[in-house]
Amino acid sequence: MSELFIFDSGALGGLADNDVRMRRLLWNIARDGGTVRVPSVVLAECYGDARHNARYDRAVNALGGTERAVIDVSAAIAKVAGRILRAARSSATIDALVVATAVVLSPLATVVTADQRHVERLAESAPGRVAVIQLNRLPAS
Repeated sequence: MSELFIFDSGALGGLADNDVRMRRLLWNIARDGGTVRVPSVVLAECYGDARHNARYDRAVNALGGTERAVIDVSAAIAKVAGRILRAARSSATIDALVVATAVVLSPLATVVTADQRHVERLAESAPGRVAVIQLNRLPAS
């Protein structure tokens, strides 16, 4: 496992829903001294329905709170995302921003996602190496 893990909205949602796979993955990351970051654009995908906001707040707090866990999307990240989008011939902008965050923050980052279709394609088009963990492929028990 890499030391840096970038969560997309599916991963954050899994944590918010107390998904056993996400709890186990988070435990393993912490055990191995890894770090989790969430691009700020992921919050835009997750928040909005006030009925669910408290769950997302708990999930972000479990990662260390917004000051520690949430990464603002910089111009550098946005430029890399644009190149990734073009290379992948994709229009999945937020997913590209997630992958670009991984590229910019670490040469060995892993994106955790529930959206295998977009994220794997974007990761394959990214400069450098971006690993992908698909939440839906992790064992439930």
